[in-house]
Amino acid sequence: MASRPICVFWFKNQEQYDSYKKVLTDAWVLPEYYRDWLIRFNQMVERYENSGIQVIKVEAEADEFASWCLSNVRDTSTKSCNDFAAFIGGSKAIRDSERDWGY
Repeated sequence: MASRPICVFWFKNQEQYDSYKKVLTDAWVLPEYYRDWLIRFNQMVERYENSGIQVIKVEAEADEFASWCLSNVRDTSTKSCNDFAAFIGGSKAIRDSERDWGY
């Protein structure tokens, strides 16, 4: 039986990373520089994939994320980033699994 995929929040570039650091209430937990975050992120992804777990990267612009937080009564924190990834990525995984591949 295949492992269920894990959904993780992904910052696509330095600009996006910096915009999140301005809105996250706990931005202090993030590394100062995007490149340091990216190294840690890639190491985490590699550990999961080496264990046979598919990783689904989920990203959004800071304003989209902030709107989601407001709509779902969440604070704009790194925990909410993870919740957002699980919600969006989980929805994507369900849609993909329901697709008729013609087999």
